[in-house]
Amino acid sequence: MTIGHQVMHMIKNKVTRKLFHLIKDKVTKSLFHLIKDKVIRVLLIIIKVQIL
Repeated sequence: MTIGHQVMHMIKNKVTRKLFHLIKDKVTKSLFHLIKDKVIRVLLIIIKVQIL
């Protein structure tokens, strides 16, 4: 392993990790919003049914 090789490896690992975290955060946020919207809708329907 030459120094250039090691540097490339370090950069690749850092970039991969950053990308992974970014994607994970985006997916988590999207899923959270989707689930939240569905839950709120279901709760609203249940509340409406209870009132009626």
